[in-house]
Amino acid sequence: MEPLEYAERRDIDAKGFAKAGVYARFIGKLKNYKRIIEVGCGTGESTLALLKEGHFVVAIDVNEACISMTREKLLTSGYKDKSDFILLSGNFYSPYIQNVCTSQSSLCSFCGSCS
Repeated sequence: MEPLEYAERRDIDAKGFAKAGVYARFIGKLKNYKRIIEVGCGTGESTLALLKEGHFVVAIDVNEACISMTREKLLTSGYKDKSDFILLSGNFYSPYIQNVCTSQSSLCSFCGSCS
């Protein structure tokens, strides 16, 4: 399956999960954590739910189409790149994230390329 096709299908599923309250249930278990690393953010529905609850999120996905959809969704919802969230794209199964942080933020100390 092509990356864009996967992202579009994943977005349909993710919106269903959000509507069903799935994200709200798991976010309730994270209330004591301000910063969240979300591995496999998909199209950003779960990232958006985390931001709405006041978390700072570093969201990672291997699929560039998912990262693009996530960025668009978060920016359209009024969140600011680098101050509310950081998006990383790369193969999170490997020991190192392959592509450097897309935000080039001084807030990020995960890969070392931003500082």
